[in-house]
Amino acid sequence: GLIALRLADDEIIPFNYVSYASELEESSKVVEDGCPGCAVSFSPLHKSIKQLEKAAMKIHMEKKVCEQKSHWKAAFTEISSYKTCTFLMMIGAASR
Repeated sequence: GLIALRLADDEIIPFNYVSYASELEESSKVVEDGCPGCAVSFSPLHKSIKQLEKAAMKIHMEKKVCEQKSHWKAAFTEISSYKTCTFLMMIGAASR
């Protein structure tokens, strides 16, 4: 329940796509090595995993940018709130 609620609120689902692509590549090599002499080409599988890896790296970089923007936005909001509170306290002190 709580995990679903957290995932619903997250802008980006916290999933490590880069790690997933690496695991797929390692697993595909194990399968390929376990099938010597098979009349199956693993090239399309490796090509697809490479495409996934490229997309995963792109998502990873975009996620970092979004997180940085989010931190800046939160910091700006905090500073703005602090300035507003300070200003309101100054007005209150001046009116006494």
